[in-house]
Amino acid sequence: MKYTLTLDPKATEGSGSRLTSDDKIIVYPVCGMPDGDWATIANTNAKVVNDWQIGRKPADDGLVDWTGHYGSADEALAVLQSEIDQTHP
Repeated sequence: MKYTLTLDPKATEGSGSRLTSDDKIIVYPVCGMPDGDWATIANTNAKVVNDWQIGRKPADDGLVDWTGHYGSADEALAVLQSEIDQTHP
């Protein structure tokens, strides 16, 4: 089964719960993950630099594993998509 991952903007730097066009998105939950798996892509150092990381929790593990250092959320998503494509052909 082919999984198509997408980003869902959720958290912003300092704006509260409503997103506006001026908000700097810092957390994107990833939609379209395999059943039971969970992932989010977050800018872990948003105030200083773009340092996007993938937080992933497989269905069979209770711990979130943060990996990578990417220049954008889209770059991190492409890496995660490639990993999913390799493990779920």
